Amino acid sequence: MTLKPRALMVTGICLIAGICLLVACSRKNNLLMGRVEANVGNHTVVVTDCYRTRVPDPQRLADEGGQSVWRYMPCRDADIWIRGEQLTVNGKEYGRLNTSDGVLVDHGVVLIERHGAAAGPIPHSSVPAAFANRRIVRLKQSRPWRKASTRIKRCGHWCNRIISALTPTG
Repeated sequence: MTLKPRALMVTGICLIAGICLLVACSRKNNLLMGRVEANVGNHTVVVTDCYRTRVPDPQRLADEGGQSVWRYMPCRDADIWIRGEQLTVNGKEYGRLNTSDGVLVDHGVVLIERHGAAAGPIPHSSVPAAFANRRIVRLKQSRPWRKASTRIKRCGHWCNRIISALTPTG
């Protein structure tokens, strides 16, 4: 069985797209979902709506008054500073972080995920983590998401059929 040039071209495009999808997704940088994650000092910082192929690492700057200073700017609209344990995002202070607290920056909204016994109330200016989870669920239930998911599955099935047709059977 010989394939037409158009079928070969489509197969090549599907293979390249599949490889790009595999390369674009990692725990540190998920290009498809626009999610970037990094360890900044003792804290895990997650930034959403950040679609970059390469993300700079957090920078440890010169200590101020014996306290460590970290800066993390994965996107132009997310400038995160941790001076000592004081969190500042885009020039606005969000209070003191406890050891190993997590930080989520979602479309300019900052959430501090408290860990350990010293976990206190979340500042009024931030949104509960359930907001981010609800947003992801709504996105996955949306019609464009379902259509894209269906198309990706069809392309995968089609590529599998083409590959099985190309492989010789013994």
